[in-house]
Amino acid sequence: MEFTLLTFWTSWDAIKDFAGDDVTNAVLYAEDHAYFTDWDQHVQHLTVASWSGIHS
Repeated sequence: MEFTLLTFWTSWDAIKDFAGDDVTNAVLYAEDHAYFTDWDQHVQHLTVASWSGIHS
């Protein structure tokens, strides 16, 4: 089974504050190891674009 985790950040600086200078390295909390038997060593960052003011 595989899970995809999405997180939303306010800026690249916020990501760097959490992950360090190499934001492609995966960062796990110590307690995460109790829930995962395997995990990716690297992460992918995507930019989310939005159009403010558009309503459906």
